[in-house]
Amino acid sequence: MIRYLLLLLIILSPTNNFLLTRLNAEGEETFLDNGREKIKNNNFSGAIKDFDKYLKLNPQSWRAYHNKGFSKEKLGDFRGAIEDYSKAIELNKKPWVKTYFGRAFSKAEIKDYIGAIEDYSKVIELDPNDFLAFYNRGLAKFNLEDFEGSIEDFSSTLNLNEKYEYAFFYRGAAKWKLSNYKGGILDNTKAIEINNKFQDAFFNRAFLKSEIKDFEGAISDYSKALKLNPSDYEAFYNRGLSKENLEDYRGAISDYSKALEINEKYENAYFNRAFIKAELKDYKGAIDDYSKLIKLNPKDDIAFHNRALAREKLDDYQGAISDYSKAIEINEKYFSAYFNRAFIKAEFKDYKGAINDYSKALILKPDYYLAFFNRGLAKEDLEDYQGAISDYSEVLKINNKYEDAYYQRAILKAFQKNHNEAIQDYSKVLELNPESYETYYFRGLSKKALNDFDGAISDFSKTLEINNQYQDAYFERALAKVSKKDFEGAKEDYTKYLLIDPNDEVVLYNRGLNKQRLKDFTGAIKDYSKALKIDNKYEKAYFERAFSKAQLGDHEGSIEDYSKVIQLNQKDYIALTNRGLSKEKIKDYEGAISDFSQALKINQNYESAYFSRAFSKTEIQDYIGAIEDYSKLIKLNPENHIYFAFRGRIKNDLNDYEGALSDFSKSLEINDKYNFAYSSRAFTKANLSDHKGAIDDFSKAIEINPNDFYSFASRGRSKGFLKDFEGALSDFSKSIKINANYSYAYFEKAYLNASLGNHKNAIDNYSKVIEIDPTNKLAFENRAISKGILGNIEGAISDHEIAYEISDKNEKFINGLNLFDKYWIWGKYEKMMPLITKMDSQLKVSDQNTNNNQARVLYAEALYKTITGEYSEAKVLLKKCIELSSQDIDAVSNIQNFCKNILVNIYITNRELKEAKKLIEFKTLDGQLQLAQIAFSENDLPKAEKILKRLYKLNKKNSLDNKADPYLISLVGSSLWFQGKNDEARKFHNESLIGYIENFGENNPALIQPYLNIAMVHYNDKEYEKTDYFLRKSLNLQFLYIQDQVPYLPLSKRNKFIKTLGISYPAIFSASNLHEKGKNLALFARINRHGLLEEIEKKQMTLASLEGPQKDLMKRIKEVTNQLSATTSIEKNLISKLKSQKEKLEFELYRSLPELKSKIYNLEDISKELAEDSVLIEYQKYKPFIFDKPEDALNEENWAPARYQALILFPNNEVVSIDLGLASEIDSLISDAITSSENSLSDAQSLWNEVGIKIINPLKNNLKKKKILYISPDSELNRIPFSAIGGFDEDNLLGDIFKLRLITTGRELIALNKKNTNNTKKGLVVANPSFNLVSKNIQNIKNFIEIKYIEEQKRSLDQEKRLWNSLPGTQKEGEYIAQITNAKLLLGDEASSINIQNTQSPKILHIATHSFYMTNNSKDDIFASILFSGSETENIKKLENPLLRSGIVLAGANNPDKNIYDDGYLTALEVSKLNWNNTELVVISGCESGQGEIKAGEGVYGLKRAIAVAGARSSLLSLWEVDDRATAEFMETFYKKIKNGEGRADALAKTQKEFRRHSIQAWRHPYVWAAFQLSGDWRPINW
Repeated sequence: MIRYLLLLLIILSPTNNFLLTRLNAEGEETFLDNGREKIKNNNFSGAIKDFDKYLKLNPQSWRAYHNKGFSKEKLGDFRGAIEDYSKAIELNKKPWVKTYFGRAFSKAEIKDYIGAIEDYSKVIELDPNDFLAFYNRGLAKFNLEDFEGSIEDFSSTLNLNEKYEYAFFYRGAAKWKLSNYKGGILDNTKAIEINNKFQDAFFNRAFLKSEIKDFEGAISDYSKALKLNPSDYEAFYNRGLSKENLEDYRGAISDYSKALEINEKYENAYFNRAFIKAELKDYKGAIDDYSKLIKLNPKDDIAFHNRALAREKLDDYQGAISDYSKAIEINEKYFSAYFNRAFIKAEFKDYKGAINDYSKALILKPDYYLAFFNRGLAKEDLEDYQGAISDYSEVLKINNKYEDAYYQRAILKAFQKNHNEAIQDYSKVLELNPESYETYYFRGLSKKALNDFDGAISDFSKTLEINNQYQDAYFERALAKVSKKDFEGAKEDYTKYLLIDPNDEVVLYNRGLNKQRLKDFTGAIKDYSKALKIDNKYEKAYFERAFSKAQLGDHEGSIEDYSKVIQLNQKDYIALTNRGLSKEKIKDYEGAISDFSQALKINQNYESAYFSRAFSKTEIQDYIGAIEDYSKLIKLNPENHIYFAFRGRIKNDLNDYEGALSDFSKSLEINDKYNFAYSSRAFTKANLSDHKGAIDDFSKAIEINPNDFYSFASRGRSKGFLKDFEGALSDFSKSIKINANYSYAYFEKAYLNASLGNHKNAIDNYSKVIEIDPTNKLAFENRAISKGILGNIEGAISDHEIAYEISDKNEKFINGLNLFDKYWIWGKYEKMMPLITKMDSQLKVSDQNTNNNQARVLYAEALYKTITGEYSEAKVLLKKCIELSSQDIDAVSNIQNFCKNILVNIYITNRELKEAKKLIEFKTLDGQLQLAQIAFSENDLPKAEKILKRLYKLNKKNSLDNKADPYLISLVGSSLWFQGKNDEARKFHNESLIGYIENFGENNPALIQPYLNIAMVHYNDKEYEKTDYFLRKSLNLQFLYIQDQVPYLPLSKRNKFIKTLGISYPAIFSASNLHEKGKNLALFARINRHGLLEEIEKKQMTLASLEGPQKDLMKRIKEVTNQLSATTSIEKNLISKLKSQKEKLEFELYRSLPELKSKIYNLEDISKELAEDSVLIEYQKYKPFIFDKPEDALNEENWAPARYQALILFPNNEVVSIDLGLASEIDSLISDAITSSENSLSDAQSLWNEVGIKIINPLKNNLKKKKILYISPDSELNRIPFSAIGGFDEDNLLGDIFKLRLITTGRELIALNKKNTNNTKKGLVVANPSFNLVSKNIQNIKNFIEIKYIEEQKRSLDQEKRLWNSLPGTQKEGEYIAQITNAKLLLGDEASSINIQNTQSPKILHIATHSFYMTNNSKDDIFASILFSGSETENIKKLENPLLRSGIVLAGANNPDKNIYDDGYLTALEVSKLNWNNTELVVISGCESGQGEIKAGEGVYGLKRAIAVAGARSSLLSLWEVDDRATAEFMETFYKKIKNGEGRADALAKTQKEFRRHSIQAWRHPYVWAAFQLSGDWRPINW
């Protein structure tokens, strides 16, 4: 509790202020003077006598009454004082303030606070400046619990005397009473400021701080109070409580101990110290303290109870029982003591004693269901199952949601075979706890016991959904599936069981049986073998393994296993018989006959042994012996039709046809459904030339067994004899369907089916032909046609490719062109270039190498370049194509026109209209179409419409199906749409879309634009639901198209390819606020497009860890990348050659992979990853769409000025879109803030606050109650240090208010939220490189791996023009970080690019050196011009690949030409090719390491992107250059925190906060602490 001063009121000094002055009469004056003198000498009794004498002389003297009241007050006679003060007030016609004051004081002392308040109010009325009156009235109100009134009076006191510490002190106490703890703290602080020795103020402030959970502050204040009064045991006690709250249990114990040193009878301190000792598992210490407490208070039942708990922990159960008993003795109604004593008794199997205690506990608390439950458990242990069920039922009457009671009751009911009721109870458990996997399991057992196998399987499955390691559920589910004949499912479950426990021989055996049923005999053998390794006497496993081996034809192995069975059990006649059967298979008929005979000695009536022996005798041509065995079988079982049929077959072989026919007929008399007898009799009849009779019997055999391919074939033969060709064809088809050796019949059946339009069956039959004859090219081509018709594009392409490969030399080129055409039609662009290269190579060495064919190759390559947006290269190829085709006079070809048309289209696209018009043949259909396209470009829409409609009618008229070309139709629609003729445009765009779908299917990238066209029609009509639907379809196709094509494209070609995809992606952001679905679509698009290319690059880089040819290709790419990064030549040819070589290698590498697809995510996928207290903010820079003119609509550059918007995704999947204003204003403000930060200017923070006002403040209402912001910046927003921006509120920066998580885009959350595989590799720290290092001999380069892949590097850097200064300060930084993270340290000469490149996936990578970033338009940057002087572009300072313009400076960088293997630089492009997969953190402790080329909607192309592509989970980079010493200290502080287990983001935030309060003034500036930006995984590192 809070502490009050002992003196509630101010005792005033006996001065003239309270004593009346002398009177006129001389005698009276003497009495008064004497009284006053006595007061001064504290002789208050004497004073009262003098005043009484005076009053006898002058009974009406109010002055004497006043002084006498004052004297009584001093003697503590407050009631007498009140009486005298009242008499003085009554006699004094003019009210005197001091009398009222005195009476008020006395009333307060006798707790007449209401009377006191009235008198103080009178004093205040008489003297409004009397601060003590306000103060004392406030105290009186406080005592009446009028805390608001008291605060008002204390505040009035302070208005009159601002230095009056007691007023602050008590106002603080009043605020505490009103739960205004912070206000109370402030008032006590004021009191302390006035009087720093005010011990009680420190005490009270400490108490108030603890109330607001500021336990550290409380501890500090209690410590100050104790400094002023070291004997204050309550302060020690309270400080101990605060330490306890901070889990500083040792400190708390120390304080409780000090309190006890001062007051050894302080019971609370003993109690709390004992409690903490128990928490710290110092049970002996706890017992000691509880014992001391009991000594002080032998009736403290709680102390006995708690001591019992401590004794339990020390296994002193008898002591515990004794203490519980003592507690009960003191308090016979101590429920907990009964309950706990019962629990111990049950643990020691004193179940009756436990039941007795639980029963007593229930008398005290009849509704305490846990006592019923525990009593039920005890009864269960005594096998009183009905009593236990009764108790569990009582539990459920009290608490019908207590799942354990249902569960235990269900177990007992199931034990009693009452499965129906058990299932009801299990179901109740699951209603309460759907995640209780064991309950599902046991309910499944009950259902299985009731033969409800479906229900059982469902329950076992639910068990495994929750806990996939619960192996018994797999086993039981497998058994249930076996009962349902679901052997595949059973096998799968046995397998899952064995993943958990691979050494369970019974499960292995059972899985083997299942595999046997599924004809997977190889798998069965493996399982039986594993079972036998565990138990080598497992007879069943040997037997079944023998059977499986026999089924696979491994009869030697089968014999060996049956022999093991016989060895274990010599009377096993079945094993003997089966061994004999295996011996038959290896033609050991004598051995087989021996085994069958041995089996018959054990069981002379075993028919199977006779039957098998007869077969073996037949094989050794002992026909008479075979007939004897069949005859014995017939004697044993005269009703067995098989025995007659087989004897008849032997007779047939002996040419005894009549005897054979008799036996077959006898067999059929017994069983007229025996097809073998029919087919055998048919053979015999055929031998007798009775074909009609043979067909009859074959037909009956087939009727019985439709899979009897011999009968089909034989019947076909007989039908052939009788000229029934149609029937024969049918029989051959059926025969070869069963027997895969009749390829001609398969082919004919396939051809017939295809002719009838049954392409599925045709494909099946062609596949059989191909299986029989893999060189049948016609079968491949015909199957491809059927597959294409059915929409199986991948399958069709595969067949065309095989047909091309197996075609002969003379057909190769034409078949290649046909295949190329299929690739184009079906959108398989990634396959086009390899085919072109192959065709070109083949053409050069063939006799078909004509100009026209060469032109065809050029046309094909140009078409590919056009598709991927490489228009410049395409133009060169098309011009060559036109030239070559015109030279081949003898060739009749349209190839020249094809090339011209593509070239014209490129000219139109590039708005080179004059060049286009030179080539257009105006009178042709293509020429007219091109004129319409030019009209579009010139915004002459009526002209375009007129031409296109004319072409549309003509095209439709001349087509066979009365349908125009869908592309032409779409152009008509667009010409109308741009003129505002929306209804008419709708008709044409719908017709176009239908045509595209009919021609290409629904998933072809050709539909990207048609879907967009339809969307824009609906957009104009404000049909936003439909707009969203078609835009989403267009985007989905676009993303799938990117996924299909980009993984196979080198980086240099990707941007051109992306530009060919049109405007659907940038346009959607303009509509984000027009309709509810607009913002959802915009965010969907951003999440899937932004970062998709980076994600593809990441997946491609996983190839760095592959083996085989991919590994070799990857190393060759790194090799060329190093050369390209380091070339010194200014000749275009070398750069071009290197680029071309790199692109081909990349293409070859990526093409070798089966698939590199990233998932398309819905918003719901992302929102599920967000916690309730978090949001995702995706910033997007975009240009508002303008579609007044075609050239504006189709060119993003012509749209309105760029703006920023924020797209916010909430955990409930809600999306909010907020416009942030013009991008130019925000970008300019960011640039100013960066400049100010880099130069440590005083306005840096205010500028960042302004940035916050622009980009964060508008989001404020959407961020309420949120604690975590996932931020995906765009464009220039990537340069913002988000932790440093203000604008959210007046006092805090964004990093103070929220936990900030910077990510590429929201889709990254899915990967980051997954549990990361722990990287066990050693970290790597690189620091203080020797920039002046001169070349070493290659043998001396440490850690250099696989030298053969590194080729000579040269760098254009001129050491005289750009030298790097050494960084000795980084060595200390590196040494500290290497030591704290146990990482490998590379310094000086070893701090090289080669050593970094040859370190695979270090746990962490810290590089402390210079880094560089060259802008793409830096005209004055000498270094850029040197470093990249080899560019083939028009401006040599501009490189196509931005990853070449940033990197890290390492050993030897000042002498780049001195080491042919290492020029001292590691560019971002080189980094992107490294394997840093699963590296937890990459820190580049260098200037501007976070900089790079920014592309709106794609991110920053620089070290940050390269590090992510290389596979690292997170990176810490700097946005600008920071002081070397400051960086070192910053990094050391950061690493301390992450090494101590803090998350990466939290460690950075705390480090930044510490630097904002740093002792070095300059380091408090954003220049130092705001520069460092963490991207990616924010979580702790698992060290």
